[in-house]
Amino acid sequence: MISKKKSQHFSKKYVQNFPFYRKLLIFILILSLFKGKFIEIAKGIEYREVEYENKRLLIIHSEERAKKDRADRLRLIEKAKKMLENNNVDSMNKRGAKKYLKEENKQNYILDNEKIKNDEKYDGYYGIMTNTKLNPKQILEQYHTLWKVEETFRTLKNYLETRPIFHWTPKRIKGHIVMSFISYIMQRTLELELEKNNIDYSHEKIREAIKNMEYSEVRLKDKLFALRANLNEFQKSILKILEIEKPKKMMDLDEFKEKYFQNTHE
Repeated sequence: MISKKKSQHFSKKYVQNFPFYRKLLIFILILSLFKGKFIEIAKGIEYREVEYENKRLLIIHSEERAKKDRADRLRLIEKAKKMLENNNVDSMNKRGAKKYLKEENKQNYILDNEKIKNDEKYDGYYGIMTNTKLNPKQILEQYHTLWKVEETFRTLKNYLETRPIFHWTPKRIKGHIVMSFISYIMQRTLELELEKNNIDYSHEKIREAIKNMEYSEVRLKDKLFALRANLNEFQKSILKILEIEKPKKMMDLDEFKEKYFQNTHE
């Protein structure tokens, strides 16, 4: 999110994210003081306004955000469990699923249930700080606009790997950025269609689903076949939304390529 110094540099008026991860003790104190006094601002969204460092601080609780926080945490917990099962915990990595593991003794990790339970307390909560005179609903709208712009850049950078750029010539750099932007448009279009159909998604879930839509070439009695990997319900939903016929479990390789790779070249 934009820092306080940068926001003040560009404009004297700002609406910005309040970093709870740095001010967690203050957040806990405020939450305990005003528990049960949140005001509904929209369906499924409540807020409480307090003063902090001579600025207006809105503590927001969103039911939709809470569902997303829970879903994201459950996904990370499942990954953490798989890391334990496969014994492939990276001791140097402190992010992602690793944050829900703790080292019981040297190189022996267990699920950190205390950390999981503690994180559950903050599902759906976030803060917005501003020095404007906008009403709470306007502040929330401004913040969501900012959040959407920042999410776009975050997606381009982290999930579509726009950066780092391993190109030197302007032509290739432009081509790389254009391909990243086209990928983003395709991903965002898919997300909007998933939303229309009330299907839960995340960037990671979409990427994982598409990456695992694989097929293998197998030879049986001197004849080549395409063997499709099993599809989960989310993958089937993506194919249906994109109006792509689900491939048969096994089919002639030439027929498979002709049907699904018409515009590609070997």
